[in-house]
Amino acid sequence: MANITVVGEVVVDRVITGDAHVDVAGGSAANVALALVRAGSSVDLRARYSQDSLGQYLKRSSLIHGVSVVNSVTAKEPATLVEIDLDYAGVPHYRFKLNGAADWQWKPDEIGKPLPPNTEAVIIGSLATVIEPGAHVLFNWAKSVKSESTLLCFDPNARPTALDSLGIAGSARNLIAQWVAIADIVKVSDEDMAWIEPNRNPMEAAADWSTRGPKFVVLTQGSEGVAAYSEGHLVCVLPVVPVAVVDTVGAGDTFFAWLIHGYLALSEDQRQDSFSLIDVMTVANRAAAINCAQRGCNPPAHHRMRRFMPTVIA
Repeated sequence: MANITVVGEVVVDRVITGDAHVDVAGGSAANVALALVRAGSSVDLRARYSQDSLGQYLKRSSLIHGVSVVNSVTAKEPATLVEIDLDYAGVPHYRFKLNGAADWQWKPDEIGKPLPPNTEAVIIGSLATVIEPGAHVLFNWAKSVKSESTLLCFDPNARPTALDSLGIAGSARNLIAQWVAIADIVKVSDEDMAWIEPNRNPMEAAADWSTRGPKFVVLTQGSEGVAAYSEGHLVCVLPVVPVAVVDTVGAGDTFFAWLIHGYLALSEDQRQDSFSLIDVMTVANRAAAINCAQRGCNPPAHHRMRRFMPTVIA
């Protein structure tokens, strides 16, 4: 069982269909934590849960799913609300209510608790890594805890609509570049990459990112599949797994969770082997596809994935 710390936002996703809506627990960190628990990892989630009713709903949801929140914070600021409209293809379109929310107010003493023993990875990303005042607090903390035995894993999950509306697109791009430079593993979608690096082809940009510090960079491309790069070179391209898509909420988070879960199961020698990386990515790709065949972020459990898993990571 891998021991993983996940850091970031926990938000209420208000999914709107026509005149109806339903509130569900979401947020990149919460989704990744849920997917990791279902994969079989032990998860230490570090989030700022609001004292308001939405925040306490989010905290109960994490606990019900078996996620440890002992190192999370109870915050006086309001919870973040994200309104999601689904188009005819099930693709989500987001409206963010972010100002003054609990997720962005990290202080050094809140995040600075020691990692649980034998923590193998820290997964961090999305808006919490670029919205101040908490972004630099998390960045300095992440630099201090990464080590040979604890990988730092980063997903920009940029939410351009939110960052543009806040007027911080430029500073967010600069911060993302700094996060990439200190990360061991980076996962980024082609849509996010097109926004972060608007003057470059996403595949060329991903290849370049893999020369800036990460062991490898994985570029997810929706219906075009997934590509991985290391030291500036293409490692592999995997096609999309055919599935009847209900919606894509949480697909990238599910992929990232299973990618890290599988990678940590590899030996040091296997981590240098491109075929082992392909095995791990293939499983992550399948998990994301299964998530897309269901409503909302609903990652598959380990037993459902076992028949798709090579022996080395089963």
